[in-house]
Amino acid sequence: MSDIIITGHKSKIAQEFTKLVEPASILGVRCEDIDKHLQSSRYLFCQGYLAGKSPEEISAEEFRKTMDVNYVMIANAITTIIGSNPFAKICVITSYSGYKGSYDTAYASSKRLMNDFIDNVKLSSRHQQVVGIAPWIVQDAGMTVRREDKKTLTKYKNNHPLKRFSNSDEVAALAYDLLFKHRYINNTVIKMHGGGV
Repeated sequence: MSDIIITGHKSKIAQEFTKLVEPASILGVRCEDIDKHLQSSRYLFCQGYLAGKSPEEISAEEFRKTMDVNYVMIANAITTIIGSNPFAKICVITSYSGYKGSYDTAYASSKRLMNDFIDNVKLSSRHQQVVGIAPWIVQDAGMTVRREDKKTLTKYKNNHPLKRFSNSDEVAALAYDLLFKHRYINNTVIKMHGGGV
């Protein structure tokens, strides 16, 4: 049994997280296989899907995939974990788009559902923890690197009080701290936007 289960383990945030812990304690799994790993001590959900399309552009299949990957699969996995593991510590990397919105309204809606789920999920043990991190734009994340609207990104960065976006290692460090150091923080999503967004 691995101590830490990670979904979306190929993401940049997950890769940075693995640098902070003993590599042998980590297992990357698909979210739909979480029921085979219910006795691990900590879970980090880093999976995400962004079609990057407006409501007029997105297909029904892309909409379903957005909702499934960003909300349904994670919510189902968390429900299964908290029903089986009284000591589980869970952190979900969600998105500030769930609060602020996005050009891709399906993405923003799926993240809003995830944020609300984290805030309201009923735990079955006082030892359990479910938290989320809602980063704004993450400079070196795949979703940002693949974006084609570079002028929009530059505008956002220039209008930000810190004149920069966050980096994956900063998000990973916060996830580590929440899972290993801050047991009292629970049933909440931390908005990680650097201020002024």
